[in-house]
Amino acid sequence: MIDWNQCTRERFIVLFGQIFEQSPWIAVAAEKKRPYQSAEALFHEMTEIVYSANEARKLALILAHPRLGSKKKMNDVSAGEQRQAGLLRLKDEESAELEILNRAYEKKFGMPFIKAVRGLRKNEILAELNLRLQRSKDQEYDTAIKEIIKIAKFRFDDLLHSGIE
Repeated sequence: MIDWNQCTRERFIVLFGQIFEQSPWIAVAAEKKRPYQSAEALFHEMTEIVYSANEARKLALILAHPRLGSKKKMNDVSAGEQRQAGLLRLKDEESAELEILNRAYEKKFGMPFIKAVRGLRKNEILAELNLRLQRSKDQEYDTAIKEIIKIAKFRFDDLLHSGIE
């Protein structure tokens, strides 16, 4: 079990800096507020750091996320999440549909479509992308942050249950 209150500053940032996509600044800020009474308290603080960040930081966090179904290099965690959802093994027509939808979403909202894909199938993700294309920019910005929090919670729980000390 990870002892987040006793590990060094550097170890804390290495461990928890990977929870939010390419955004170790969240772990840096959380580390400064130790000790935490529980894992829930630590994760709650990390989410508060995200929600209280300025708009530029939030947008950078959103833009740090890879495009779903992308063939571009992404970190192992993101690749694993997308692989599990079947997004890295799409048929040609599915890949073309996802590409068109991703481009439309990015053109309309100026950010990648973000969805916590764990436990979902590719058809559910495509349906969600179609649905969310009908929303406003403000709705999607808020939804992107909420989805990032969901993704981070999955990663946080995985880390705590990984046996890493």
